[in-house]
Amino acid sequence: MWKCVDEKLAISQKHAALSWQALGVWVYILPQTDGRGRFLAEPDFLRSTCMTLRRDLRLGQVEKAIEELESSKLIHLYDVKGNKYGVLHDHDQWNPVKLKNIRPKWPDPPEA
Repeated sequence: MWKCVDEKLAISQKHAALSWQALGVWVYILPQTDGRGRFLAEPDFLRSTCMTLRRDLRLGQVEKAIEELESSKLIHLYDVKGNKYGVLHDHDQWNPVKLKNIRPKWPDPPEA
C-alpha cells in the first residue's frame, strides 16, 4: 500500500513540539497504518516490525515515544480484546492518498 506524507508536516506545531524520538516513531508508524490510520500499538510489535534496523532503540524508548504521541494528541490509543491499537489523529491530512475504501487491517475503536 503506497503512502505519502503531506508537505505541511514541516510547519505542524504539534509535530515540531515532539522529541526527535517521538517524531521518528510517528514516521515509522505511518506505513504500518491501514486506510483509516489505525495500527497495532503494542511497543514490541512496533519495535520489531517498524524499526527492525534501529538496534539502538530500546523497547522502553518506544513506549515513551508512544506516550508522548498520545499526550500530544497525535494518536489515540484503544484496547480491543486485550490488544493495544492506535489511530493517527488527522490521518487524512498527513496521508492525502485516499485509502478509506480499502478493507481495514485493524479493528475499530470501541464506541465511547
